[in-house]
Amino acid sequence: MRKLVLFGTSHSIQCGSAEVSQETVERLQEVLETLCDCHQIIAIAEEWSEASSKRYGVSETVAKRISINRGYQHLYADPPPEVQNKLAIWNEGEIKAAGSYKNWSKDQIHAEINNSYRKRENYWLKGLEEFNVWPALFVCGSEHFDPFADLLRSAGISVHEEHKDWPDT
Repeated sequence: MRKLVLFGTSHSIQCGSAEVSQETVERLQEVLETLCDCHQIIAIAEEWSEASSKRYGVSETVAKRISINRGYQHLYADPPPEVQNKLAIWNEGEIKAAGSYKNWSKDQIHAEINNSYRKRENYWLKGLEEFNVWPALFVCGSEHFDPFADLLRSAGISVHEEHKDWPDT
């Protein structure tokens, strides 16, 4: 059975960037390790790429470190910049700038952002299916949590939802 535990958080927390306290990073690691134990996880995938590590100034994410320490398989599922360009996947800032330049309405900008997000999520799904290691944990930005959960289910993957936007209040 293809089972995936879905975990949402911010990217700065996900990678343990300098703007996040060490206490928060340690708490995230504890939470993810507990989920791995509870769900008998053997692989971790995440919305991340080597380019993301460079952008945030980190060598690895918290989830990658857990994978290394536990001997799990790991997948940075986000497309590299050259693939994003090929698939016309733009980040939110690029879309807002283009929308401002082209005089788009807020609704048009929002629709373009959502379109780009769905392309990115479909890329992750394809990567997960090719990776084909289950049960897995997937860490993503909170804005992707609900639509990605729906996409996974539509592909026949059993999804256990955890923390749509950790740390939840």
